[in-house]
Amino acid sequence: MKKINLLIGLMILISISGLIFIYALNNNAIPGRTVGYRIHVNSDYAYVSHNDGVEIINIENKQKPSVVGNVDLNDGAWGIEKDGDLLFLAGASNGLVIANVSNPEAPIIISESTYLGGSVTNIAFQNGLAFILLSSNIMEIINVTNPSSPSRVATYTSTQASDYRDIIISGETIFIADGGCGVEILNVSQPSTPSLLNTIITSAPIALFKHEDLLFLGCHGAGVKWYDVSNLTSPVFTGTYRELYGEAYGVWGNSTHLYVADLQKVVYYLNITEGSAVSKIFHYLEAAPHDITGWGNNVYLGDQDYRLMIFDDHLICLYAGHIISYVIPIIFAVLSLGIMICSRIPIKKKSILVKEKVK
Repeated sequence: MKKINLLIGLMILISISGLIFIYALNNNAIPGRTVGYRIHVNSDYAYVSHNDGVEIINIENKQKPSVVGNVDLNDGAWGIEKDGDLLFLAGASNGLVIANVSNPEAPIIISESTYLGGSVTNIAFQNGLAFILLSSNIMEIINVTNPSSPSRVATYTSTQASDYRDIIISGETIFIADGGCGVEILNVSQPSTPSLLNTIITSAPIALFKHEDLLFLGCHGAGVKWYDVSNLTSPVFTGTYRELYGEAYGVWGNSTHLYVADLQKVVYYLNITEGSAVSKIFHYLEAAPHDITGWGNNVYLGDQDYRLMIFDDHLICLYAGHIISYVIPIIFAVLSLGIMICSRIPIKKKSILVKEKVK
């Protein structure tokens, strides 16, 4: 009987522990388990950064993606770029990380490079050059044609920046979002001598996306804005949209439609067609996105609570993230309860018979 009671107690303990552990995972009580930050999508794979590196996810089946690998880092990765079989990461303490992901199930880190200007906070890549932002508001231009031994090409130090957040490159032009002063526009036609062309003075930009001549800005507390940058020395403000108390952490779209990843106000889809009033067409409420991108007819989020979320182009959710199942702990709990009830009934009957014989 003692063995049965011990088994019951063990099953109850396993059930309770399982439920507590899963609750902790789903509510981020265990740091780094489900959170997603930056996201990069290429063909059948999504690369999502989190507190321990970058997760590699096969997204061929949009409704049932599967985690196949992970690039393990000391802590978070805040920027992701991919070229061929190489993944370029902005590692918080690991610096510029270059990994070979030709086998997604077993990625290999080729090199890690740290810099005196602080931790690497974001990255852009083009033609063998990595443009990395440092926490001290410095941009380093790094030659990565030899991924095992990256070499510095040039350093750009801003005289006005206070909070470098995002960076993109388009042709010979770099755009840097600075939360303090606006968007710096740099000429990098000669990578060894980058030069400041202009600064778009605006409030709190933290995310950038460019489509043709339109530059989109996601802003902290100021919604989204877009500018015509066909003339880099004289950008023209074109439009804006704001959700009250919103934080637009990511933007992605084209000249007529814009998707916005708002950490406080979920994800929404805007009609920004020239000549018509800006309007919100679709939105999805159950999300807390840090980043957004698109590939084909799908939209992808790096999400605070679910790491990866996948939608169709009308924001119908196809995959609601890394949700852990409660089924197994519940089955254990039900079995434990059943065994306990069944084992107690005969015990009571036997105790009654024993008492009667004593009398």
